[in-house]
Amino acid sequence: MLNRNAVLVSLALAVGTATALWLVFKPSRASAKRRSIAQEDLPQSLLLIGDSQTKRFLGDAYVNAFSELDVSFFGKSGVTHEDYLEDSDLIDKLSKLGCADIVVVQLGDNGVPNRSKMVRDFAETIRDKCPNALLIWGGPMKAVRPTIESNYVNVTNTSSPRYLPTYNAMRNTWDSRLAAWLADTAFYYVSNFYLQEEQPQTSDFSDSRGGDGVHLTESSANAQAHLMKDYIYNTLIYGV
Repeated sequence: MLNRNAVLVSLALAVGTATALWLVFKPSRASAKRRSIAQEDLPQSLLLIGDSQTKRFLGDAYVNAFSELDVSFFGKSGVTHEDYLEDSDLIDKLSKLGCADIVVVQLGDNGVPNRSKMVRDFAETIRDKCPNALLIWGGPMKAVRPTIESNYVNVTNTSSPRYLPTYNAMRNTWDSRLAAWLADTAFYYVSNFYLQEEQPQTSDFSDSRGGDGVHLTESSANAQAHLMKDYIYNTLIYGV
């Protein structure tokens, strides 16, 4: 079930010849933030901060999708938002990263512990670092049946925490926590879990995306980046 502390917005966007149904969580101050992005003052830069999804393929996918912007990215495998607050190396790295007109945080695939203050503290850290940026948080991806040998997802052992239905139930919980806890922050929240679920099976970013079951492949990362671009421009900037 979706957490109703966040506002659920369904937006049909044309992507090529297909129609993608967005399921996006917006904070309550969405209209005020949208007014701060004037059409005559379009963004020139984007910063993506994340984990192994960003480090593997998503960072380069953003560079390709947002080719009109100056895009920079940083990702480290296995990290969470709490690591960015507590790990001295990551704290130093975060402080050295520049700001951008758009800052996207892509975190959640490595877990979202039941500590709402840590999510809000990290959101506040990014807001203080980049007070004039449009801030977006992309949550965990929905796990899928692997198409290669994988240690990340199990499809046979029902007692395993990585058993696909069990694992997705937990990832859904992580997604709902982020949606609820970010609702009163400066961030827009994008539920990658439901965004992926609503794509047609022919989409590279769908429940048929394969790979190791957790990490985006190059093609699915490119598809996700273009969906995010549609959302940022059509909804947050142009207000379509």
